Amino acid sequence: MLVKSIYPHLVLFLTTIQVLAPAYAQDQPKKSMDELMAKFEETAPERLQEYLKAAEKGEISSQIQAAYMYVEGKGIDQDYGKAAKWMREAANQGDADAQYRLGMFYYKGEVLERNPEEAAKWWRKAAAQGDVRAEFSLGQLYKNGKGVKRDELEATKWIQRATSHSDSSSQHALGTLYLYGSEIVEVDFREAKKWLQLSADQDHYQAKIFLNSVMYGFDTPEAIEWYHKLAGEGDVLAQFYLGDRYYNGEGGVPQDFENATKLYTSAAEQGHASSQEKLGQMFYLGEGVPQDYKEAVKWWTLAAEQGDVSSQTNLAQLYRDGKGVPQDNKEAVKWYTLAAEQGMAYAQLHLGIMYYNGDGVLQDYVQAHMWSNLSSANGNSSARENRDKISKLMTSEQIAEAQKLAQEWLEQHPPK
Repeated sequence: MLVKSIYPHLVLFLTTIQVLAPAYAQDQPKKSMDELMAKFEETAPERLQEYLKAAEKGEISSQIQAAYMYVEGKGIDQDYGKAAKWMREAANQGDADAQYRLGMFYYKGEVLERNPEEAAKWWRKAAAQGDVRAEFSLGQLYKNGKGVKRDELEATKWIQRATSHSDSSSQHALGTLYLYGSEIVEVDFREAKKWLQLSADQDHYQAKIFLNSVMYGFDTPEAIEWYHKLAGEGDVLAQFYLGDRYYNGEGGVPQDFENATKLYTSAAEQGHASSQEKLGQMFYLGEGVPQDYKEAVKWWTLAAEQGDVSSQTNLAQLYRDGKGVPQDNKEAVKWYTLAAEQGMAYAQLHLGIMYYNGDGVLQDYVQAHMWSNLSSANGNSSARENRDKISKLMTSEQIAEAQKLAQEWLEQHPPK
């Protein structure tokens, strides 16, 4: 059995950008994004009522959340009038974020009648408080003469002020502004990456998430074009995620194993573990390349040494079966152990079998029972059968010891 990596999907909700990343659980079914969205919409009425209760009391964050729920209309009736009301309530309390967003309502002309002058008014209020998005947007207004008289000096002043912020939150905000674009800011992934990297370098958590995954999760033609540009400049993640799109035939690109191989190789040669794992898979299966177990061993070893759990498990199987390498049960046990310690159910199952048979390790029913029990607890039904089979060969004292070891392991490795 070839073990493939699981890459969590990312969902962006307009009310507040959230990353829904399921905990790593190999051999267990994942909820589809449709199910997650359905659940999100199902709870919308209750969430809205909670926000409204707090909003009536003047809580700014709840006023903003309620406003965006009314804009989206997911799970509730869309109501631009109420959206504008609550955003204005928050803006009138002096909240810079709400002032910026209210200005965007006016500029876009969807929630409120388009009025660049009003947009400029609210952005000035937010910019006066140091909101980097408002500063940058105001600079663009002066640059283009929309809502204000065209003024290059004012444009330069506000844009320079926006780009002079050194705090991680402002850098993150500017990065996301370039990432998503707006009616006055063109999408520019190169600039987005630059500002998100500056923010991430200061340990900004959300910037790290955006930089490492969200930024590469778009499937629009414009985004795919940017990924090609960044990949050509050596951007490892662009190479990897674009490789994934060609491998799966997603994101508006045709399935193309040859292109996928080239992109994965470029990233793998820079040390990207997930790309090395994918290359190992392609050589093992002969997808877009001649089947070559030795090449699979090469790439899986590089990824496994970086802790890639799928590569560790697959490498163990190749050593166990003698594919691409001389048959070596000790090496198989080594790699199964590393993967099993990371919670890989399939590796735990086979490590238990190795201990049961005494392959590459001294026969040990206690260890065999422990690893089979852990794999079973991790959802592997075959492991449950193996555990019960091993139990018949053990004394009650041995079973108690195995159960104690399994419990201790679980306590030392809590779910992430």
